[in-house]
Amino acid sequence: MTPPIKGVFLDITGTLVEKEAWIAGADDVVRWLIESSFAVRLISNTTMKSRCQIQQEFEAMGLALEADWIFTPVRAACAWLKAKKPIHGILPVVHPDLQQDIRELPQTNDETADYVLVGDMDDEWNPAIMNRALRAILSGADLVALQKGRRWIAEDGYRLDCGAYVTALEYASGVQCVAVFGKPNPVFYQMVLQDADVQPGQAIMVGDDIESDYHGARQCGIGGLIVRTGEFSGEIRPPAGVNASDILGSIGDLPAWLEKR
Repeated sequence: MTPPIKGVFLDITGTLVEKEAWIAGADDVVRWLIESSFAVRLISNTTMKSRCQIQQEFEAMGLALEADWIFTPVRAACAWLKAKKPIHGILPVVHPDLQQDIRELPQTNDETADYVLVGDMDDEWNPAIMNRALRAILSGADLVALQKGRRWIAEDGYRLDCGAYVTALEYASGVQCVAVFGKPNPVFYQMVLQDADVQPGQAIMVGDDIESDYHGARQCGIGGLIVRTGEFSGEIRPPAGVNASDILGSIGDLPAWLEKR
């Protein structure tokens, strides 16, 4: 017998929202899921916005949400790092806007840190920060990252993403990153399951990215659905490794899919 779905994890960009506006029907679906008592988590791979900032963006679009319903790599990192019970603290190399999301972690600027946590810092990157991180790693700290993207597109064009700086630290120190907390890494999905208090077979991940949302979730035992919006917009045939029954026209089709299951 198929276990009932209790947790619904929804990718934000391309699945719920595009260009700071709801994809048709997405807000109604989120309301329906919450009213139907599903454990809802709205998921973003951003490493430069706090949960409060994302919450405010949803409020500006007319939907009041609990901050606890928003799950990002930094939230996965906090859960993982707290479980490690660091003695000396975490050396954060993250965007200033994320400070409020890591305030629960013991932090240090000392090079005897237990972990160096790297996220995208955008215009805040500077040699002093990188050198401090390098010295901490050479002194024994483990290197962990919120994500390892190669590049991203800003208003002025391509910019180096977090992964370029993580790779630089790996090269300079000779030490490999021990954990990456963003999708599609298993630790991300393990932490969101723990946060929602559901088992893998009781959860479904809905997104527009085949690798990060669909395959990443399924590799952890979570069901996966792909929507034909965002990154997957315009695709006609199911790509290799994706079941045709796991493809929805849009997020608006999710309630009917859940009710038929």
